Amino acid sequence: MNAAKISETLAALGLPGAEQAEKIAKYFHLVVDWNRRINLTAITDPEQFLVRHVIDCLWLARAETPRGALADVGSGAGFPGLLLALCLPHLQVTMIDATEKRVGFLRHCCRQLHIDATVIHDRAETLGHSAARESFDWVVARALAPLPVLAEYCLPLTRVGGVFVAYKGPAVEQEVRQATNAIALLGGKVREQHCYQLPDGSERSLVVVEKQTTTLEKFPRRPGMPARRPLGSG
Repeated sequence: MNAAKISETLAALGLPGAEQAEKIAKYFHLVVDWNRRINLTAITDPEQFLVRHVIDCLWLARAETPRGALADVGSGAGFPGLLLALCLPHLQVTMIDATEKRVGFLRHCCRQLHIDATVIHDRAETLGHSAARESFDWVVARALAPLPVLAEYCLPLTRVGGVFVAYKGPAVEQEVRQATNAIALLGGKVREQHCYQLPDGSERSLVVVEKQTTTLEKFPRRPGMPARRPLGSG
């Protein structure tokens, strides 16, 4: 992966370049190497990785101004949490994943790339009833679950006055409608949707939810229940 091209890409997003570009190039090689042993991503072509992962993950920095403590729920290979921590060092990033091998990969990346971030091996349903409850200014999730499920994972971790952002694909309006009642029940309200197009023509969107009131203590429900029986599904 060409660091100069990465630097140009970051500049187009309004982000600092040279040092971060070198680290992203190294991160790509770490992903490809570990991908031979554990399932991290189907995208290992450098050009596609730059577009479908790097640009997409970092679009949040162009659309919004995240500050303070940010949690990435279901971080997986570090999309978007690790990239946000790398390019927005003012953020206090926590990456959360339930798979031990992926957590090991994330911790290895933080050491290799000298990234000051926290990595937690836990489920969001459990973490939502810990000291981390309503402690994050921003909570993000990408390619993890339908919006009603994501809301139950993420809003209990979001402080009142904070923001939950779901990375989604195109035509997300129906999913937003289906999640409106669940989001309200959990103390949130959809503020806006940022729709954008990646350089390869892929359409993406960010659903931005404001946390307006504290989440009822009974949420999130026990592990597995949000996915099996999403709020609002009857």
